[in-house]
Amino acid sequence: MIANPPVPTVYTVTATKGICSNTGTISITPLSAPNVMSNIGYTNICAGNSITLFGTGALTYTWTNGVTNNVPFTPVASNGYIVTGTGPNGCTDTAFAQVIVNPLPTFTASSSASVLCKGNAASISMVGSATSYSMNYAPTSNPFVISPTVTTTYTISSMSGAGCTYSATFTQSVSTCNGLTIHQQEDHALQVFPNPNNGNFILRCNGKLQVRVINAIGQTVRSFEINEGDHPITDLPSGIYIVEAGSSRIKIIVNN
Repeated sequence: MIANPPVPTVYTVTATKGICSNTGTISITPLSAPNVMSNIGYTNICAGNSITLFGTGALTYTWTNGVTNNVPFTPVASNGYIVTGTGPNGCTDTAFAQVIVNPLPTFTASSSASVLCKGNAASISMVGSATSYSMNYAPTSNPFVISPTVTTTYTISSMSGAGCTYSATFTQSVSTCNGLTIHQQEDHALQVFPNPNNGNFILRCNGKLQVRVINAIGQTVRSFEINEGDHPITDLPSGIYIVEAGSSRIKIIVNN
């Protein structure tokens, strides 16, 4: 016989063998289970943030998935957690908590001009999963326009649809861009124009010259010989370069 009385109950048991019998009683008092609850039922957090789970309604608590009651932890993915609470009489009850971990937004920022001439403006565009952006704590559009007079680093913050945020820095290089530069090599005048340019420009000289185009980290990206006259250079990527011919060195700015 299995008994599960809801209230204290006395049971009478009679045992019979042949014409003989005997009776006895047993008293059962049911113990009350604790009413366990978790401090959250369902919640959202952003990746990298911590959360604290704790139970109420019992004496001691044990959580699944390695969680310690009332101790902060940082979940790496969405998960469900079960807490088992034990009352003073040893009876138990359970409760459930669901934690959703939302990813941080990501983005990359790029400028319409890798090197900006002083006094000019550039358009900064962001591409990524964010839904809104701000700069210096003020909301900004995408793209937005800047016009720094010196090389400047900007901090751009973003927010996802779930309210998670991510910040990154972006540096806009600025040059004085003094324009046409002319150097003399022996009896030959070397000219580069326009300067700055969009990657397509003209080398002009009045004699035979061996020319190298060197990028900002010292690599030779073009090497050729020119004679008297105009010589077009095309498809040079954005950056700062040195056009070297013998002892002549001309800095050029390419924005494309």
